Amino acid sequence: MIKRSLFTICAAVTVFASLAALAPFKVNAAFNQNNLIGDGMFENSGTMMAGDINNFLNRYSNSCISPNSGFEAKIPSGYTPSGGFTFGNFTSAGDVIATASQAYGINPQVLLVTLEKEQSLVNGRNNFAGYCNNGDEHKYAAAMGYGCPDSGGSTNYSDVSLYRRNGVERTSVNTTCVNSAAKAGFSQQVIRAAWLLKFSQQHSLGNVNWAVIRDSWDNSDDPATCYSGPMTQGDRARSKTSSSCNQTVYYDGYTTIDGTSVHMDTGGTASLYHYTPHFHGNQNFVSIFEGWFGSTQSGSFTIANTTHPDGALIQSFSEPEVYQIIDGVRYHIPNIDTFNSHSFSWSEVKVATIPDKQLPGAGSSKLTFRGGTLVRGDASPQVYDLRCMPTFCVKDHISSIEVFSGLGLGFIDVLVLPQAQVDGIAQDKTIASADVHMQDQLVLDRSSGKVYLIDTGTKRWVPSLEVFAANHFKWSKVKTAKAGDLALSDGANVSFPEGALLRPNSDPSVYAVNQNGSTYEKRHITSATTFGGLSYRLSDVFVVDSSFLPSATGASISE
Repeated sequence: MIKRSLFTICAAVTVFASLAALAPFKVNAAFNQNNLIGDGMFENSGTMMAGDINNFLNRYSNSCISPNSGFEAKIPSGYTPSGGFTFGNFTSAGDVIATASQAYGINPQVLLVTLEKEQSLVNGRNNFAGYCNNGDEHKYAAAMGYGCPDSGGSTNYSDVSLYRRNGVERTSVNTTCVNSAAKAGFSQQVIRAAWLLKFSQQHSLGNVNWAVIRDSWDNSDDPATCYSGPMTQGDRARSKTSSSCNQTVYYDGYTTIDGTSVHMDTGGTASLYHYTPHFHGNQNFVSIFEGWFGSTQSGSFTIANTTHPDGALIQSFSEPEVYQIIDGVRYHIPNIDTFNSHSFSWSEVKVATIPDKQLPGAGSSKLTFRGGTLVRGDASPQVYDLRCMPTFCVKDHISSIEVFSGLGLGFIDVLVLPQAQVDGIAQDKTIASADVHMQDQLVLDRSSGKVYLIDTGTKRWVPSLEVFAANHFKWSKVKTAKAGDLALSDGANVSFPEGALLRPNSDPSVYAVNQNGSTYEKRHITSATTFGGLSYRLSDVFVVDSSFLPSATGASISE
């Protein structure tokens, strides 16, 4: 068999995640072209096991490769220099990915993200129901983009095991960029990509002795292979024995990507650029990774042995449910409508620690809508404003279209729910006047530029952009203040909510805001280890004037 070739992988496609699933990704806010991923994170093969991966895939109702979709592929079983890769029986995608991860010591999250950026197989092209089974088998033949050079090319293959769904095996593809039949198919793509990504990382660091030789895996031909990709900075050889590239020379760590000189800060960065030699594909990679799993820059991720502070959103890798911690109790967020009504962001959902999972649940009670949410039933035009506590709401009927319009509201503001759900919410009063906005609405005083929150007969000033953002307020929800709004007495200024992370501009310490009974306090996160172990990122922290910090100090947050 011809030795696996090193080649330029085709550019990634643009992908978007579905808010209907419980783990979409966000647009990356701070792309560092020199450091795409830390080597510790790149190599951490223990982040997810096969069951974790399958549970993750099942969160997407239209995933192409989830167990729920009936997807199976042949499990990689080994490699030899003379025989190449071998495969066993059909199994789940989670088993295939976990096997590749463990075989080559690469983070399975890197493989999941690559599957998504290349062919949208994890979420099924933005959770689009028709994508996975539309007859185009290229998405499976080229699942990881392996063997698809930038120079292009198109071919067809038959009698290759691409995958199996609901017991029916797919064995042919009409048009694909994959340049060899041996590379076509889900399992073939995953195991070859895992090898190439790890091989490239190790050789970019000058580790020419790297080879996986254990059990049925014999990659003893790797040290003789001449690596042609980007190199990190230092005295390096590209191969151990190849006469053309076994000489040690100094590399400055720079390579040209899309006409720009880029420094390879890590081996993982060099590997990703070797795999996809363009900024766009790697921006997608970082964005997807950070939205799903957190920072690409952490080392070997260790979950903290402490609970998240009140206000935090948490989710286990192995379970689809998302919870908010309120007064030391986990409240289940039951659906996407409730999540969105609070204007939560998926980047805020943190990995649940073991102590988090041991917190008491709220029984049959679940987190309900945010106060101020406007709703109507799908069988009735009547619109209601909700006033809510954490687990229940009452509804106030907006009496007419004149009142509705007079308050500056539009039907884009109204959430349409099943009629039975709306009917099940107790009605309290009727809103018959447009003179004053309802409870929990935001209004703008155009003369002063101040934004206020209407709260129990008072108006409360939102004193900074940071407070506005931390409270998940949205500018699209801000209405022009009425004279009646401005005539309300002034309440206490709106403050940072529980769980907000603050760092004073004069101090590197990070604090979590907490409401302990009637005491508004700050809790010090004592170390970078605890901060990272709670899966927090620097982008989660608001840098503020020290006057915004609570004056009282609560219990520290530490392991």
